[in-house]
Amino acid sequence: RLSEGQLDTAMDNFHILQEEYAKTPYASLAALQMARARIESKQPELAINHYRFVMEKGQPAGLRVVARERLARVLLDQGQAEEALITINGETTLNGYESRYAETRGDILATLGRKDDAIAAYQEALDTLEEGLGDRALLVLKLESLGVVDVAEATAT
Repeated sequence: RLSEGQLDTAMDNFHILQEEYAKTPYASLAALQMARARIESKQPELAINHYRFVMEKGQPAGLRVVARERLARVLLDQGQAEEALITINGETTLNGYESRYAETRGDILATLGRKDDAIAAYQEALDTLEEGLGDRALLVLKLESLGVVDVAEATAT
């Protein structure tokens, strides 16, 4: 965790990296780290542009997928659920992030009061969750909180 003084210095260094090496993996990884530091420093609104930078210019391309999901979560936390939904739905090539995206979509849809759509998204998250990854129990809890009585039966479809 960076202190406020360290964060300012890190930002100065990041801006140089971003300007001179924007298309390198180093700039993308640094942007993700800077976004995380902003969130940890209770400045999530300042993390948004870091995530957008990676979404637009991120290398390798897989980092764009990560940044988009994280941005959607920040937007949701900031009370911008509609924009979060647009953001999460803007990616179609997920390559292993299907479950995370479906869960995030479910969280957004639940916030928007779209219960049936949220249930479908959480079920998709369970269906695409790889063994040993993610939090299956949390997904089950989210489904149960939306009134799904028999989660095992509901996810078997």
